[in-house]
Amino acid sequence: MKRILKKLFFSSTKPNRILSGVSSGMLTNYDPKDRTLHLLGLYEREIYPFLEKAMKRSETLVDIGANDGYYAVAFAKQGGKKVIVCEPSPIEKAKLIQNMNLNGFKEMKDFVLIDKFVSDTSNDKEISINELIGDRKSALILIDVDGGEKKIIEGFNFNSGVSIDWLIETHTIELEEAIVALLISKGYVVSIIRSAWWRLIFPEQRPLPHNRWLFATKNP
Repeated sequence: MKRILKKLFFSSTKPNRILSGVSSGMLTNYDPKDRTLHLLGLYEREIYPFLEKAMKRSETLVDIGANDGYYAVAFAKQGGKKVIVCEPSPIEKAKLIQNMNLNGFKEMKDFVLIDKFVSDTSNDKEISINELIGDRKSALILIDVDGGEKKIIEGFNFNSGVSIDWLIETHTIELEEAIVALLISKGYVVSIIRSAWWRLIFPEQRPLPHNRWLFATKNP
């Protein structure tokens, strides 16, 4: 099935457009050989309803662990939002900038790129969420950093008065449970986002056995 879709819709020699989902219509340099689900808009599709709702009501959109910009282009596409993307890897940062520029999004004008690690403190190499969002009143914080998620959340000042929606991917059950407990203790309603039935047809090939997102909000 994937082979047929690749041949029908995508080029292996020039930028391809994402066909559906939150990044629909955006151009990327993705190779359809290994990014078919991204280009079809089926990659992590289960989180899209939560993502769309949070993007609409948040004035600041923060992508922590932005990688090559799959969600960054969706954030910039919203228009009128403060978009902050955090990616410390020079290789992934270069890809992210390329994908943003393909769609006419320019650094400092349409998005702010932070190449520090997001953590529970701020120094020469690290930055906290509070420093990232400044005096903004509402934000969506998307986190996918392969293990450091809880430390990032613990660095947030929950008494700051900022309205936050959290969308977080975890890679172990233990980390998921710890983050859920932390957010519930701070008054959040937490939803575990489970895989759709159609993943039997379009599976996501993941190296780790546990890859699951959770969404936390005080405004269900």
